[in-house]
Amino acid sequence: MRGFLTPYRNVCYWLPDYRNGVRARNKEEVFNYAHSSLRNVIKRSFGVLKARFPILRKMTPNPFPVQRSIVCALMEIHNFIRKEAKADKLFRRYNNEEVDMSDSDDDDDDDDDEEEEDLDSLEDSMQVIEMSIVREQIADELYTHV
Repeated sequence: MRGFLTPYRNVCYWLPDYRNGVRARNKEEVFNYAHSSLRNVIKRSFGVLKARFPILRKMTPNPFPVQRSIVCALMEIHNFIRKEAKADKLFRRYNNEEVDMSDSDDDDDDDDDEEEEDLDSLEDSMQVIEMSIVREQIADELYTHV
C-alpha cells in the first residue's frame, strides 16, 4: 500500500496543543496526537542522523537505489552507535521530546507545502480514499484503547 497518511484536518494536531493536562476528546484528536507524536520522534531521529552524517543533508546525485543503500548503511551505523555508546552527545541532545525541530537545519519543512500540493492534486484518487480508510481504522483502534 502506498500513500501519505495525513492527520485529520481542522482538528487539534500539534503536541503543544495537548500540554497542561489537555486530553484528546475524540478519535480524531487521539489519532492526530499519535500522528504528531510519531512525526516528532521521526524528525528527532533524522535530526540525529543528519547531525552525525552530513552527507544526508545534501545527498549526492546518485541513482535512487544507491541513495537508499547509503541511507540504510548509515542507519545501521547509527543503530550500532545507539546500542553501544550509551553516553553519545547527539542522542542526548535529540532525545529530549521538547527539542524544537523547526529550528534544525532540516530542509524537510519546505517539503510540507509540496506534500500538501501533491495531496490536493490527488484528492479524487483511490490512493487518498484508501489512506482515509486506513486512517479511520487506526483512529478507531487507538480510540478503543485510550
